[in-house]
Amino acid sequence: MHVAFVSSHVTDDFCTGRLVAQLHKEDLIAGQTLVDEVSFSVPADFHTHNDAVAAALLTLVGTTYSGVTFNFPISRRCADTLAAHYRLDDIGPVAENVVLRQPGKRLGLNFSRGFDSVAHWCLLRFQLNLELRVITSDYGGHFAHEREGFERFQRDVSCVTNLRQRGYDRRGRFNAAVPLLYADYLDLYGLASGHAFRQTPSDSDDFKAGTQPRFLAGEGAYAAGGLREMHLCRGIYTAGMLSIVMQALPNGLEPAMRASASLRSEKGLGKALMLKHLHRRANLPEPNWLARVRVPDARPAPARPDRPTLRGLFAAKFFGLEAATRLIPGPDACDLGFLDNINFDMLERHNPKYVPYIPADLRVRLLAAYSAYGITSFVERDWRELEAINAFLLNPPLRAVASA
Repeated sequence: MHVAFVSSHVTDDFCTGRLVAQLHKEDLIAGQTLVDEVSFSVPADFHTHNDAVAAALLTLVGTTYSGVTFNFPISRRCADTLAAHYRLDDIGPVAENVVLRQPGKRLGLNFSRGFDSVAHWCLLRFQLNLELRVITSDYGGHFAHEREGFERFQRDVSCVTNLRQRGYDRRGRFNAAVPLLYADYLDLYGLASGHAFRQTPSDSDDFKAGTQPRFLAGEGAYAAGGLREMHLCRGIYTAGMLSIVMQALPNGLEPAMRASASLRSEKGLGKALMLKHLHRRANLPEPNWLARVRVPDARPAPARPDRPTLRGLFAAKFFGLEAATRLIPGPDACDLGFLDNINFDMLERHNPKYVPYIPADLRVRLLAAYSAYGITSFVERDWRELEAINAFLLNPPLRAVASA
């Protein structure tokens, strides 16, 4: 199947305050070409690069199409990078005389105001003292609530786009669309996002000898537009990111929680319990909003397969089995005896296997920034705990039931 993108940036006229892109999508089943449109708010003096626009537009459709054309030429390097990343059979037009997008001088932060992006902001602002370009994507519609809390942070771009309302948030790295479009305008060389350790059972694959983390495979989406993807906190677990915000910006905890997840969800309640635990360990009083958080009488999250999660195991360890079953059903049916030998200190440390993927020019300073917030490297016990937790999550042992 084929998609053709028609972008209004070719006119270099942004007096309307919008960049509009049409998608002409081939539908083999319907036997016709469907036309859709997405828009992005831009200032009147906006400027961008063809390669960055092409890279941004491909994040909307991912690998859906085997052929792609644009109403503007792109460089050979961009075309080859996009073709390899999205497994394209055909892409163009390609012009050998297109001047490559040159990296800028500033680092961009893709800012969602959730815990992970706020923790990144704290590290880069308070510890590294970098001149950031803070970028937010205002998706509107069902996501309009995300605007709450943006005003607490100075932003360089708040781009209003309808891409999620049009359903283009399902196939590619759509959160990079706005930063890519603005890469030249903001003079960016790289982009950091709120990515930390993912904490899923399959993460154990990343620790096998000789394998590389799977997130490296996503770099092509950025590289096609001349941006480096900056992996800054990939080895830090959720509790570590929460701890950074708790120490550096305590008044930002509640807004970050609202941006991250509902307290009625497994994700939101699990993070709230981690925050309670972190406050207790630090001998700090809980803020009023956190003190009011209670484990509900019934499980609040929608039904899902009865498999334990790391957050559920954490809740079982520090808040009891009943609390764990409120996050997600299943822990009460499992043999949790191994938790007696788990202290979960690893969740407040960083995994050193991810250190080589921190950009070399920031590595020493960033590790010092970790340390300033008490995020130290794994110790031997942490590796054993990690192995035990991953083994449990991949194959939870059932609790023995005495026969009558």
